[in-house]
Amino acid sequence: MNALSILAALLSSSPAFDPFPFSTSGASSFALASSNQNNALAFASGGGFNISGAAALCASLPTHSWEYGAATLALLELYTPWASVYGMKDGAWNIQTPATVSALSWIVPNEGGGANALIDGEGSTGDPASLGILAWMIGKYPGYELYATVTEQTITYLMTGAPRYDNGAISHRADVAELWADFMYMAPPFLAFYGADTQNASLIYEGYNQCKLYREVLQSTGTGAWSHIIGPQSYDPGHWSTGNGWAAAGMSRVLATIKASGVATWEGQDATWWASAETDLLGWITEILDAVVGSQLDNGLVKNYLDTDGSVASEQTFGEISGSSAIASVIYRLAPSLSASYITWADGIRAVLGGVDEATGEWFVSQEGRASPAIDPLAWGGNAVEESPEGQAFVVMMYSAWRDCVLSGHCSLYGGLLDDGETQKRDTVHGSDAHRRRRNH
Repeated sequence: MNALSILAALLSSSPAFDPFPFSTSGASSFALASSNQNNALAFASGGGFNISGAAALCASLPTHSWEYGAATLALLELYTPWASVYGMKDGAWNIQTPATVSALSWIVPNEGGGANALIDGEGSTGDPASLGILAWMIGKYPGYELYATVTEQTITYLMTGAPRYDNGAISHRADVAELWADFMYMAPPFLAFYGADTQNASLIYEGYNQCKLYREVLQSTGTGAWSHIIGPQSYDPGHWSTGNGWAAAGMSRVLATIKASGVATWEGQDATWWASAETDLLGWITEILDAVVGSQLDNGLVKNYLDTDGSVASEQTFGEISGSSAIASVIYRLAPSLSASYITWADGIRAVLGGVDEATGEWFVSQEGRASPAIDPLAWGGNAVEESPEGQAFVVMMYSAWRDCVLSGHCSLYGGLLDDGETQKRDTVHGSDAHRRRRNH
């Protein structure tokens, strides 16, 4: 059965359902909309660039497992924020969403299990797991239990079949014990989410624990930034900004899931680890934020590599949109816990993306919504490219995080943290006024 026929069957035979039965037991970062609001919410506030075009490219550009996973989660946050780990509030989730349509096209269930149960990960253990959340949600529908089955098989593989590093960290590669910062966005949030949805506290803990174990290996001495890859196969000790974006964004998702799960209140739950989990995760994320925010920008954007000691060739340290957008998105998500200076920095990145690249005379985000310059996802030490699937996803994530921060009352539409005097003003900009403030391509 192809993706379109699956979707048609779902729409005609299955009722809407609450995708997060655990969602009302804890406190989420933002109390957003419920699902009776339509997709106009996705574009309810300005942003400075063509977000609808960026979202369309986010859905059309991916060709690899991790790109599919990042795109589905970005689209989920954009179009159905109440059904993302950052919303998780009341209301049912309608299957007819851009995230689900895309996921049904991209997930390739393989009942043989292993690393490729959800999709061919091309040798990665973590990349297929980035599709796990959407697969599990789809698998809740009668007649589509296969999606749930392959999700469960992926959990089993990660916990019992994947190679482990010396300290117990799950390897990002299936054939050798090797740790990639990218893994942090793919597997730990999936483990935590699945654990929360199945009332399995040990899996929530494992999502948190993997963040701890990865940090032990990838964080360099004396700096909050993480190395990209430690291991024998693709060793890259440099501080790749996109890798740090993956890590910070992944830990942010784990943090949001733990908060919403209310795991500490579960009957019989030993809350010893819970007591420090939120503080730990926020601290580890902030270490990365401090390293990136404190780094020197290039053309208004975060450099591809943060290293300044000569260990990375100068031609690899150009400013680019992927790491910049990823880090800005995390700042907006954590706005209630951060000082105004972080928000100001993220607003600066968003403003740059809404402007013109002085070096080329081109918009950073084109009229069609294409964001550049971006590092080539397949050659992180190479040159900038005109389009990047993961870069597009990060731009959409950044926009959604900023919009949610504004609509929740934590950020100002005009920049920075919202002050009391702007509360009434904020209530008037969710419609036409917000759109008038957007750059007109």
